[in-house]
Amino acid sequence: MTDARYEAIQVNSTADVPLETLRELAATLAPGLVVRVEDRQFFFKSMQAPSWVSFVADADFWIKAFGAYAAIYAAELVKQAATATWRVLANRVAGAERGDPLVRFADEIQKLQAAVSADTRIELALPIPDDDHWTTRLEIRTREAADIAAEVSLFVRHLPAIRKVIADFDLAKKARSGIKLELLDDGDMAVTWMDSAATQEKTVVISLRSGRIEPTV
Repeated sequence: MTDARYEAIQVNSTADVPLETLRELAATLAPGLVVRVEDRQFFFKSMQAPSWVSFVADADFWIKAFGAYAAIYAAELVKQAATATWRVLANRVAGAERGDPLVRFADEIQKLQAAVSADTRIELALPIPDDDHWTTRLEIRTREAADIAAEVSLFVRHLPAIRKVIADFDLAKKARSGIKLELLDDGDMAVTWMDSAATQEKTVVISLRSGRIEPTV
């Protein structure tokens, strides 16, 4: 059964991140995008405690919220992918209106990056296999709004294939410590996990152009 919390974007975070900053982000994106801030935060006692903000929603919500806009970005990236990486192409396809929900979301992530520690990871996530901490997650690795919009677009573009990987490998049950997503230079998506019955990580790569899922050697 779908958890109603993730029929919107839920923002989970570690205790070092000011909740007021996250609430301001949510208020800015409303009413066009429903964002709910989880008041309970994760606290770690280690000297080098992790710091992160995770935007978690069901795949259907991500696709409903950004799918139409992501398709435009991704189509242009596919068309020009033979000549440059997606990072180089991001500014060329960033011509959407400022009211575009995808652009607004990217702008707010950029502002959030400036407001938190440089060590704080900001992630897009699905609530699988665990709905709070061990998620299926893509870390935002860029800091320009156009690049962030491209990362969100490619995340959404790959979601149908990511769901297929999760189903085919039964990762909702078998992924030991979450599922890591990584965008490659050509826009393909690497999906990596530690199987509960394995001693090493497994990785498959989803093609941006064809959607095919290929294991790595």
